[in-house]
Amino acid sequence: VRDAELRRGCPAKVHSAQICKTHYRMRYEIGCPKVSVLIYAPGQAKGQIARTAAGVGNISTYGDLEFLYAESMTGLSDAMQEATGEYILLLWGGIVPVTPSFVEELLMFAQREDVGLCGMQILDRKGLIFSSDIVVGPASNLLALEVNRGVPYDAPGYMGRNYYAHDVSAISGYACMAKKEDFLELWEQGGTRCVFARILEVCFLLRGKNRQVVLNPYALCQAADTEDYAGLPAADAQKLMITYRDQITSGDPFYNKNLSLERYWQKK
Repeated sequence: VRDAELRRGCPAKVHSAQICKTHYRMRYEIGCPKVSVLIYAPGQAKGQIARTAAGVGNISTYGDLEFLYAESMTGLSDAMQEATGEYILLLWGGIVPVTPSFVEELLMFAQREDVGLCGMQILDRKGLIFSSDIVVGPASNLLALEVNRGVPYDAPGYMGRNYYAHDVSAISGYACMAKKEDFLELWEQGGTRCVFARILEVCFLLRGKNRQVVLNPYALCQAADTEDYAGLPAADAQKLMITYRDQITSGDPFYNKNLSLERYWQKK
């Protein structure tokens, strides 16, 4: 496995994964690029911003970080432009990282040319999954399905996917990393009004460019109050359905079409 990755130009250390000794996970080599941590908390939620900033500062093992803050969509776009890091780490206010090496876990995928966005697995206060794999359904009310919500974070999940970094159609964007230049370009192409919807647009645009969205379950964080995280507004869902109809109606390539969209990971 190590030699195969090296031939592909992706040098890595190879370790046995949690599921069993013959299943492997890679730790890809990374440099030390500057990362801009952009904390977004709408409605002047300064306490949430401070909590996230302190959480990152207290636990992160990565050295070269700068912090920026935003309280509106306009402020978020401005902060992205002002960021001086090569990569942007977008965190929703109130989220606190659990994994000390979470920046490194995200960076080793975000640095790849075939990857456009890498997300963390977000837990609620009980240690259950709040946000991870998003499955894209064929209707506005099924457009962004959190298929692992409420599952223990250490459960294997469908086909053991919770034990591997894996490709998905979309992530929520509450905790994710991307190259600044690429992220800003796609962000500014979007026309939706909330962060969740705009991140979904970024994911659709990346898919159109044959670039991957990765969810890394080894980058864990926790949200204090999951009630603060807004869902997808109806107006934004409708706009996405119109703009990206071909992608949406073609089905999610990372979800078996024989499985139910109402009873996740079970047969229809």
